[in-house]
Amino acid sequence: MMDRKKIFILIQKYLDGLLSDSETADLESRLAKEPELMEELKSQQLERQVMDELVARELKERMRQWDTQLPNTSPSFFKKGLRPLWLASLLLLLAAAALFWFFQKNINTQETAPAQEQETPAPAVAGQEPANLPAQEIDTKPPSQLPAPKNQPAYREIAQKQYDPLRAITLNLKGTGTSPDAIDEAMQSADQAYQQGDLEKAIQQTLPVVAGNPNISRLQLILGKLYFENGEYEKAIGVLKPISEKPTVHASEAQWNLLLAYLARYESHKNECRKLLGEILSDPSHFGYKKAQELQEASAQWK
Repeated sequence: MMDRKKIFILIQKYLDGLLSDSETADLESRLAKEPELMEELKSQQLERQVMDELVARELKERMRQWDTQLPNTSPSFFKKGLRPLWLASLLLLLAAAALFWFFQKNINTQETAPAQEQETPAPAVAGQEPANLPAQEIDTKPPSQLPAPKNQPAYREIAQKQYDPLRAITLNLKGTGTSPDAIDEAMQSADQAYQQGDLEKAIQQTLPVVAGNPNISRLQLILGKLYFENGEYEKAIGVLKPISEKPTVHASEAQWNLLLAYLARYESHKNECRKLLGEILSDPSHFGYKKAQELQEASAQWK
């Protein structure tokens, strides 16, 4: 049995693509047989996802601050003395473009006018098909403007209707285990942002706490639900799926919320959605069993 440090380094090399083909094949074979290896793989994958998200959000925030704090660095031709000349040139250019578009439109209209005239259909002759009938009108609206097919359910709305919001982040921290007081204190700012309706900030405040406590599934569940409420369903799936597969007290709640995230993205996850729904319905003691029964009744219309 490998010690924890060697397992960590092995998985790290695997995720970084540093293993040879034979080493990769050997490890993937062991992952299916050794739960400890699989647990470490999922843990490192989650840590990387959280850290990538944290870095991206931090960079976005810094760029926003730079945009508001940097002094005016406009080129010399934008300076006050030449600004009227620059504006006049811009207006002249826009006027020229408008005139070109106007004349081009008139030319195209004149060229296509004869083609729009419909010929009078020739009188029908007994035993022959009528000739030169006008073409049947076709709806040329883009797909986004066409009406949705009848009886097609709005998957996202169904998922949101079944979803139970956090309401207060700190109330969801009970039973986290390791240093609950320290975690509760660290999540106060996230809870404050959540209560103010700033989900982006709540997520940003939660990410470092999750990264620092990767073994506390309750924190990961909170992060997954925050992503769901913010409409980031794929990220919610990425966080909720690993903890839904762990044998913890939060697994069933994570599975239910994962099912809703699958449903919100049903066109991309229809197979996973139906499979997980069946698994929840097979266990009457499951956290989401009763609500899953309601979904089962509506699932007859899912395509």
